[in-house]
Amino acid sequence: MSSRNSLPRHAPRDSVGAQTGLLHNADNRRSKAIKIQSALARVIGDTRNLSLLDLGCASGRITQALATNFRSAIGMDVNEAGLRMAFERAPAVLDRVPLLRATAAALPFVNNAFDVVICAQVYEHVADQRALAAEAHRVLKPGGWMFFSGPNRIWPIEGHYKLLGLGWLPRNLATAYVRSAGLGSEYEENLLTTPQLRNLFAKFETIDVTSDMIRNPHAFQIDSGIMLKLARRLPKVILHRLGWIYPNLNWLLMKRHDAEDG
Repeated sequence: MSSRNSLPRHAPRDSVGAQTGLLHNADNRRSKAIKIQSALARVIGDTRNLSLLDLGCASGRITQALATNFRSAIGMDVNEAGLRMAFERAPAVLDRVPLLRATAAALPFVNNAFDVVICAQVYEHVADQRALAAEAHRVLKPGGWMFFSGPNRIWPIEGHYKLLGLGWLPRNLATAYVRSAGLGSEYEENLLTTPQLRNLFAKFETIDVTSDMIRNPHAFQIDSGIMLKLARRLPKVILHRLGWIYPNLNWLLMKRHDAEDG
């Protein structure tokens, strides 16, 4: 099994996972894990005999929280900072729930290796999004499920920097915007719209669970803010039709039973 040092120290940037502050927030990470497990429960009754891969695991807190519900669990990320946090925080846990340093564009696993894959808040940080989708599909078993969540470019407030219209701008203008706001030196994220994301994951069957989360946030351990409370009052059919503009998308993606990977 590869170690986190199997890649060069200065590997190409791929997934930075969550924002650094959230990586230290154990309660936030546990809530995210409950949200993911609750979503998976919609399609998988019992995960205790299944294998899990967490793509873009960052500091591994979510991976480790989910691992208690799976036979085996592995996390991977190319960003060294988050992995270093995991090794400093709880090195003994890594014997049971290993975290690897690897790129999502070339996963170090054989075809059909995992029953469940997690890809949460990762796609926008990845340099080769097509490779990410193809590799997630390749390592997932036929009939297996991937939980996907990620930001929607259409939403006016960019979630990483909380700036109006940032995600709509060309890269050079977005970078200038971030610099002028004093929030960084470069805008590296690459957000997609809902149709673009559906195209990216076209090889999968898709179940959109975002409206379920909006209507029943407590079941998914989601903070019920003002926007959620207002959205929850909308008729279900209207809420579902507004999926193209949701700020964050939550999908269950199934690899078809007859799928082939080239």
